Amino acid sequence: MSVRDLLHGSGLAIGAFYYHFPSKDEYFLAVLEHLSQSRGSMAEFAEAVAPATLEEAVLLAMGPLASDPANGAMSLVVAEFALAHKGDAAIRSRVTEQRRIAVREIAAFLAVMQHRGLVRADMEAESLASMAFATVEGHVFHQEIYGEGFETALEAATRVLRP
Repeated sequence: MSVRDLLHGSGLAIGAFYYHFPSKDEYFLAVLEHLSQSRGSMAEFAEAVAPATLEEAVLLAMGPLASDPANGAMSLVVAEFALAHKGDAAIRSRVTEQRRIAVREIAAFLAVMQHRGLVRADMEAESLASMAFATVEGHVFHQEIYGEGFETALEAATRVLRP
């Protein structure tokens, strides 16, 4: 996709784009970082909700992903971007940092659920968050690529987190 394609219909000139972003890669990273910063606190969300079961807790945590198909597609776009830049340590570092931020947010949610006895406590919340993230992301990829798989994500994440 060209910068011209990105700007089509926006009324912005290509020069304005390059004034703010030195490249499409920098633009993409800025979008990722903005999305990461605009998510609400999962710890605050966890404190505000009172799921009675682990399944309810996982559904609440997965809600944004399940309710907006674009979220799954975004995972594929990020994966494709990361693979295309696997030789660029600076870009990979920034993409990896966004994943770390997401895992820390999930861990904050899981820590509250651990305190409530809904999530296993034999592992640190951050390790569980990383495992659950990878599990659900794998199911999202299957859904996006093959048109199936996401319906089992809840069960898979629940198995990873069950006390």
